[in-house]
Amino acid sequence: MAKDAVFQVRMDSEIKENVEALYKEFGTSFAEAVRILAYQSLLQRKMPIIIEAPKSVNVDLMSADEIERKLQKSIEQINKGKGKTISEVRADHERRKAGVKEV
Repeated sequence: MAKDAVFQVRMDSEIKENVEALYKEFGTSFAEAVRILAYQSLLQRKMPIIIEAPKSVNVDLMSADEIERKLQKSIEQINKGKGKTISEVRADHERRKAGVKEV
């Protein structure tokens, strides 16, 4: 199939840089990933991806009451000695970024 059409899309430059780096790790390019998405959409007659809510908390989407409840719960956990140090939180974050599953 000839690649004779151009497709342009505007996006946040940081997202673009990060996704390009990700696909480079996969041994391909962001442009090739878009071509694969288009081709699979045609083959399957649907979006060939699963869209899920993020697993992390997005404070921008929370009400003030929800934020207050989460903060209160965190304070209670800290007071019970169940909190983590910043080093532990950072280590957990790095493990998740590296794809290491929690035990």
